Amino acid sequence: MAKVQIKNERITPFGGIYFVTGQFKPIERAIDGYLGRRCVSSGYRYGEIVRAMMCNFF
Repeated sequence: MAKVQIKNERITPFGGIYFVTGQFKPIERAIDGYLGRRCVSSGYRYGEIVRAMMCNFF
């Protein structure tokens, strides 16, 4: 018979993606530090663009 664990935590379908993006925060900071700032009229940093691409990949 299978063992079942009852958890009181809230489970979301995007839990794995949030975990992955949390692990890549230092990489995002390094990208922003290396490439510098974008112009003021752009709404996103370089690190955020790479993070969005990683989320699509994973």
